[in-house]
Amino acid sequence: SPAPTGLTAFVGDVSKASFDASWNPVFVPTTPGAIIVGYNVFVSTTPGITTSNTGLAGFTPIPQSRVINDANGKLKFNTTYYFKVATVDTCGQGALSTEEFQIDT
Repeated sequence: SPAPTGLTAFVGDVSKASFDASWNPVFVPTTPGAIIVGYNVFVSTTPGITTSNTGLAGFTPIPQSRVINDANGKLKFNTTYYFKVATVDTCGQGALSTEEFQIDT
């Protein structure tokens, strides 16, 4: 499936090391007969996220997510995070977003 675009994020609850991430939803998969089921979120403290150098931080069935973890556990205060998103359809994970969003907790 195509990669999501329009990544953005904000710190919604300053009492928690977390951020609210959102993106433009993908409605039409590239594989005929497939159905979009959600999105995989990849979060890292270093830029240049790929699916081979960054573990999956979580799955969300809607195009917005409260991010509280990276692949290594809970997010930390006063830390810069980067995230990318990949669409997931009934055939598996689609393309990873080319955009990478930076957010400070």
